[in-house]
Amino acid sequence: MKGLKKETISASLLIVIWSLSILMIAYRIERTQIFSLLSFYTIAFIAYAAILYRQINIQFNAILISAILTRLFLLFAFPLLSDDIYRFIWDGRCWYYGIHAFEYTPSEIIKQYPQLIGLNKELYSHLNSPNYFSVYPLVCQLIFYISVLICPDSIIGTAIIIKLFIFLIELSGIYYLIKLVQFHKWNRNRVFIYILNPLVVIEISGNAHFEGAMAGFFIIALYYLIAKSKIINASFYWALSIASKMVSAIFLPIYLFKNEFKKSIKLYVWIALFSLPLWFLILLTPNIFTSINLYFQNFEFNASIYYLIRWVGTMIKGYNPIHFVGPFLSISSLLLCLTIAWYKRNEQLPYNTMLLMFSIYLFLATTVHPWYLILLVLLSLFTGFVYPLVWSALIILTYANYKTNAYHEELILISIEYIITMAILLYELINKPFLSSSKLFQLSQ
Repeated sequence: MKGLKKETISASLLIVIWSLSILMIAYRIERTQIFSLLSFYTIAFIAYAAILYRQINIQFNAILISAILTRLFLLFAFPLLSDDIYRFIWDGRCWYYGIHAFEYTPSEIIKQYPQLIGLNKELYSHLNSPNYFSVYPLVCQLIFYISVLICPDSIIGTAIIIKLFIFLIELSGIYYLIKLVQFHKWNRNRVFIYILNPLVVIEISGNAHFEGAMAGFFIIALYYLIAKSKIINASFYWALSIASKMVSAIFLPIYLFKNEFKKSIKLYVWIALFSLPLWFLILLTPNIFTSINLYFQNFEFNASIYYLIRWVGTMIKGYNPIHFVGPFLSISSLLLCLTIAWYKRNEQLPYNTMLLMFSIYLFLATTVHPWYLILLVLLSLFTGFVYPLVWSALIILTYANYKTNAYHEELILISIEYIITMAILLYELINKPFLSSSKLFQLSQ
C-alpha cells in the first residue's frame, strides 16, 4: 500500500512539473530568450521521458485529463514563439472584408485597400512573408474567417478562437487515437508518447500550428480505415487532413500497390470527391501553388541533406543552388516514397511505411520547422522508433536562430541535431526500434 501511494505521488509530481514547464514556456518565454526556453523545455522533456519510462499504469485517466487541461490553459496564451498567427488573422480579415485571400499578397492589399481598419500597417508589420500568397488550405481559411467573424477587432480574441478550433479537432483525434490503440490491443499508455510530447503540446496548443488539425483528422481517418474498414468515413477525414495541411497527402501512394485493388480505387475516388469542394476555390485562383513553388526554391531553414548539397554546390558554382536543388530534392522525395510504398506493399499495417516516407520527406526538405515533426512523433507511437522523440527534443535548438532580432542560423546546433538523430535512426534500422522491447510496446491493457 505504501508503494502504491508513493507511486501515485511520484506520478502526480512528474505531471505537475511537465505541465508547469510547458505553461511557463507558453505564457512567459519569447523565442529570443533561448536560455530560458531550453531550460524549461528540457525540464518538460525529462518529466515526459520519466512518465514513459516508469509506466505508471494506474494514472492513465489522471494523466490524460492533465494533458487535456494543460491544453485548455494554453488557449489563452498568445503565441510567443511563432508569428504565423498574424497571417492567420490577416487571411481571416481578408475574407471578412470580402477580399479573396488567395488572390492578393498582403503587400498588394495594403496598397490597394489602405482604408480598411482591420488590414492595417500594424498587423502588416508582423507578417513574416508579406510578399507571398497565402499557403493555408480551405479548412484553415474557414477557421480563420469564422474566428474573425466572431471576434473581428481583437488580435488576441481571434487567436483564442483559432486555438479553440484546433483544440477541438486535436481532442477528437486523441479520442480516436485511444480507440485505435485499443483496437490493436496495445498498452493504452502508448498514447502518452504523442499527447505528452512537449513539442506537440507547445507547437499545437501554444503556437496554434495547424499540424494539430492535420494530425487530428488523420488519426480519425486511420481509425476508420484500419479499425472499421469504412472507406467513405476514412476518405472524408483524410480529405479534411489534406485540406488542413497538404503534407498528409504524402501517404496516399501507400495503397497504390496494394493487392486490394478495388479497395484502393474506392479510397482514392472518395478522397478526390471530398477534396473537390475543399480545393475548388483554390483551384480557381491557384496562387497558393505559386507560393508553394517559391517555398521549395527560396526558403531554407534547419535542413539536413539540402545543406550538404548547398555547401558542395556553392563551392562548385559559387552561388546558392537552391533554385534547382530544392525542386530536385522534392522530386527525389516523391520517387523514394513511391519506391518505399512498392517495397512495403505486402505489409498489413501501414505505420512503418508511413514513418519511413515522412522521414525521407523531412530529411530531403529545404525547410524543417519544429512543428513539422508533430506527425513524425505520432507515427513513432505505432512503430516503436525512438529517433522521432529524440529529434523532437533536439529540434528546439533551432529557436537559437532567433536569439537576436537579426535572424542567424546556427549551423553547429543544426549539425548536432541531425548527427544524433541520424545516428539513432541508423542504429534502429540496423537492429530494431528501441521502444519495441519496452513494456510500453509489450503489454496490453
